[in-house]
Amino acid sequence: MHSLFLSGSVDVNDGSSSTSHNIDAHITNLLSLDGRLDPARYTKPLLDSEVRAIFTYDTEYVSDFLRFARISSAPPPSVSSSSQDQTGTAPKYPTTEVYATFTLEDDGNGWAIHFEHTAEHPLPIVISELCIPGSKAQCRPLVEADRTVGIRFVDIAHGGGASCPVLQFGKHEVHLQAVVEALLTLMMDTIARETPGGLVDLNGASLVHSSSAQKAHKSETKGRTDNGGLERARSDTLLMPKGCNGWGDALAILEFKHRAARRDPRLDSVKRRKTTSSSGAASSSSSSSYAAGEDAVTMSEGGDQEIGRFDDANRRRKSHAQGVGDLAQVATYMLAVMSSRPGLFSTYSICINRTHMSVYYFDPDQLHLIDHSRLDGDGLALIKVAMLLLGLCAEHVSRYSSVRRAVAVTPEKTLYVQLPDEDSTPDRGYDVIKLQEPAEMLFWRRGALTHRLTQVMKGEIELEGRGAQTAVIKVSFLVDDDRFTEGRALRLLNAPPESGSKEDNEEFKVRQTGYPQLVTHGTLHFSMKESGLHSFENPFNADSKRGHPGPSAPHSHDLSVDQRNLLFTHTTAAGRRPTMVVTEHREAVDLPRVKRPWLLAAIIADAILTLHTVGRRRNVAHGDISSGNIQFVPPDPSAKWVPTSQLVAERVPGVGLEPSFFHPTHPPIALLIDLCEAWIDGKQGQGTQSERKAFSGTEAFWSLKMYENRRIHRETLQGRELNAVSDEVEAADLRAELAQLQPLDVNDDIESCLLVLCYELANRFKLSHAGKGSFAVAVPLTQYWSSLPADERVYSFGGPRGRQFFISTHFRAPTHHGSSSSEAETRSRQLTLAREALVRCFDLCGNGGKAVEKAAPELVRILRQLSMALYTAASSAEQVPSQREVAESAHGGTGS
Repeated sequence: MHSLFLSGSVDVNDGSSSTSHNIDAHITNLLSLDGRLDPARYTKPLLDSEVRAIFTYDTEYVSDFLRFARISSAPPPSVSSSSQDQTGTAPKYPTTEVYATFTLEDDGNGWAIHFEHTAEHPLPIVISELCIPGSKAQCRPLVEADRTVGIRFVDIAHGGGASCPVLQFGKHEVHLQAVVEALLTLMMDTIARETPGGLVDLNGASLVHSSSAQKAHKSETKGRTDNGGLERARSDTLLMPKGCNGWGDALAILEFKHRAARRDPRLDSVKRRKTTSSSGAASSSSSSSYAAGEDAVTMSEGGDQEIGRFDDANRRRKSHAQGVGDLAQVATYMLAVMSSRPGLFSTYSICINRTHMSVYYFDPDQLHLIDHSRLDGDGLALIKVAMLLLGLCAEHVSRYSSVRRAVAVTPEKTLYVQLPDEDSTPDRGYDVIKLQEPAEMLFWRRGALTHRLTQVMKGEIELEGRGAQTAVIKVSFLVDDDRFTEGRALRLLNAPPESGSKEDNEEFKVRQTGYPQLVTHGTLHFSMKESGLHSFENPFNADSKRGHPGPSAPHSHDLSVDQRNLLFTHTTAAGRRPTMVVTEHREAVDLPRVKRPWLLAAIIADAILTLHTVGRRRNVAHGDISSGNIQFVPPDPSAKWVPTSQLVAERVPGVGLEPSFFHPTHPPIALLIDLCEAWIDGKQGQGTQSERKAFSGTEAFWSLKMYENRRIHRETLQGRELNAVSDEVEAADLRAELAQLQPLDVNDDIESCLLVLCYELANRFKLSHAGKGSFAVAVPLTQYWSSLPADERVYSFGGPRGRQFFISTHFRAPTHHGSSSSEAETRSRQLTLAREALVRCFDLCGNGGKAVEKAAPELVRILRQLSMALYTAASSAEQVPSQREVAESAHGGTGS
C-alpha cells in the first residue's frame, strides 16, 4: 500500500488485499456475471469475425498520422476516394481510408495487426513503413509538394499488405493509440454480439479523442470535444456516451505512452503477412521476422508501482519516470472528471504503453490499481479491458452512469435518511424526503481529489409526517466514526433549555439561532427499484415497511444494500458513505462577499458571542472556524439596523454606542455553518483522537493550542505510525507522550474568529506583504498568509507575540501616489483603528485557554466598538450607502 498526496492523502491500493478491488471483480459486478468471467471464450469469435477496423490516414499533420475512425463488416469500397474531391482535383491535404484486421499471435500472448492492400484499396507506403522497426518514415516532414501531389501508395505488384505486432506499430504514441483503440472497439463489438440477448448497443458509447485547434497540438488526435475545456485536455482517449462531450460524461480515460522496455525477443518471431520494406519492396517470406529495435524512452520494470508525491498546484508537470509521471497524469484527468459535475465520485483510467498496462479505479478515498499486466505476455489482458469498458457502457445492466458513479439528489428519487441509533425507533429507521423541484446548488467541492465530496443545496422538501419546507441539504462522504458528528453537534446546540436553568432566558434562545437548525441527519439511501438495481433484490424479503434497517450487505465495491427495506447506499473501500444533514434554510451571505470592513467586525463579534454563550454551555466546539464557515444573516431590509448619521453625530465613536443590531434579543447576524469537525465533550467523532488533535481545522486560522499539539505530535512520532510500533514498551511511552495533546474547545474557536477577521480585513484594505531583498515583489497579504510554509507559519502565528507582531507590522497604510489626500487619510485612520483593536484582542487572549474564556465578553465589546468606529470613519468620507441599500444588497446574496 502506497500513498499519493493530492490536497490530502490518497491511498493507492494495489488490489492484493481486497478481492473486491481487482479488475475481475469490477467486470463481474458491472456485467452481473455472478463471478463467471471467461475472457478466453471471446478469442475465437473475435478471430473469426469479418469486421474490419477502418483508419483515416491524414497528411495535414506534421507527423505521418493514422487515426482510428470506425469498425465495419461491409467490404472496402471498390474505388479509393483518397486523393481527389468531387471536382476531380487533388485536395490540399489528401486523406485515405486504411482497412485492417487483427489476429492473435501463434503463442497466444500478443495481438498482431494486418493492413489490407488491394488494387481497389491500395495501402499508403508510409503505413507499411510504420510496420517496420527502426524506420524513420513517420518522422519525415511532409512538405507542401508532398501534400499537393497526393499520397504515395505501395506498388500493387507486391500485394499482401503489411503486418506487425500491435505493440510495435509506429514510433509515436498516436500510432499506438490508433491501433489499440481499434482493437478494443472490435473486442467490445464481439463481446456484445456474443452475449445472449445482446448486451449493449455500441452506438450508445464509443472511444473518442480529445483535440485542440492549437497548431502546437497538431500531432494529437481529433474527435468529439467540449467547447468548454475538453479541447485543451491532454488525455488521449475517452469512453464517451453518444451525444455527450464534457469531462463529467467521460466513463473512462485511456492514456497512451510511447515508452517500453527492450523488446521481448519472443515478439520478434511473430507470424505475419508480407511486410513491405521502406523502399517499397516486399519481404521475401510470408513468415518473416525483423531485428529488435529500441525506443527513445525506456521504462524500468514495475514502474507503475512507483507512487510518488504529486503537487496539485503543479499537477501538469510531467515526469519521465513511468510510475510517478503516469500516476500524476492520471490523477490530473480524474480531477478534471470529479470537478466537472456535483456528486461524481468514481471513474476509471487505463494507462497503456508498449509493454505494460495499468488500470485504475478512483473513489472518494482511494486510487486503486485494479490491474497491472504485461501486454506482450498476456493476450487476454486487453479482452478484460474491453469487457470492463463494455460494462461501463451497458447502462441498462450496470447503471454505472446514472446510479453507481454519482450521488444525485433529484426530484425523481426518494431520499431515505437512515437515522443514527439515538434517533431511531423500532418502527422508524429512516426519514423519507421528497424534493418538490430541482434543488439549487449552493456549493460543491471541486479542485481536489481527496475530500468529502461535499454538496450543499437549497430546495423545497417534503419530509414524511412533517410537511413541506425550504431546507439546506448537505451531502458528504464520511467514514463511520465521523458520519453523525455534525448532526449530533447541532442536536445539542439546538436543544431547548431546561425550564428554570441558567439557559432559560430569551437571550440564550435567540443566540441558539446563530447555528443552523437541524431537521434530520443520517446516512443517505436510495430505492433499488427506483434506481433500476433489481438484480440486488432479495426474493425472500418479508418486510415491506421501512422499519429498522436490516443487515447492510456489501454487494460490490461501490454499493451496500439494506436487504430488509430494499434500499442501497454508495460505499468506498475505506467505508465512506454519503451522509445527509438537512437544516432549515436562512438567507445568508458568505463572509468573503461582505464588502464593508465595519460590518465584518460586527459579524465576528456576533460569532464570538454565539460561541461563548451557546457553544461553551453545551460543550460543543465548532472545530473548523474559517472564512467559508461564517455567514452574514442580514436583518429584514425594513429594520433600521444600520446606525444613522444622526446617531453617529450625537455619540463619541466607540464609547458606549450600541447600534440596533447589537441588541441582546435581536437575531444573530452571524451564522456558524459546517460543523462536521465539531468537538463534543472534548472528542471529535469516534476515531483516533491523537491524530485529530494535531490536524483539525483550517491551518491558516489555527489557535495557539493547535500549533502546540502539532509540535508534540511531530516530535513524539517523528514520522512513524503509532500502530506500526511493535515494541510494547516503546508504544506505551509514545501513548503517554501523546496524552499531552489537548482537545479543541470554544476558546480555540474564538481565537480562530479573530484570525478570520484579520484575514478578511487584510483583503478589504488590500494590504500587501513586501518580500525580502532589493528585488522582492510585494504580494497580497492574504496570498502570503495562505501560502506560508509550516515553519514560517509557526513563527508568525504559533505564539502570542508573533501574532501581535504580524498584525502591527502589516496593518499599516502604504503610500499611494494615485489616491487623494482624503482617501489616504480615511484609509490610514481605519487601519490604525483595526490595528489597535486587534492587537488589544490578541493581548487579552494571552496564551489561549482560560485567558480567552475570561476575555470573551471584552472581545465582543472591543469588536463592536471597532465596528462603530470604522463605520464612523467611512461615513465621514461618504463611503457608506443608505441603510436600505446595504440591507437589500445583502439579501440579494447566496442563501445557505
